[in-house]
Amino acid sequence: EQLKVAAEEAGLLINTKKTKTLVFGDRNIEKHVQIAGNIIENVEQFEYLGSVYSHGTTTVAMKSKEE
Repeated sequence: EQLKVAAEEAGLLINTKKTKTLVFGDRNIEKHVQIAGNIIENVEQFEYLGSVYSHGTTTVAMKSKEE
């Protein structure tokens, strides 16, 4: 709930339907993050600004414009 409070103090709202968590490295998180009672999905990879971030590695694969 600290994240929610800090966001609200800054005038921001967290869209819990779009929010995801990603763990880098070889660790696995057993507990789920919750914001305002909503469990946040932990994913193994996601795309952000054209880069793909993957679980288990700190390397970033850039998507080409042709993809």
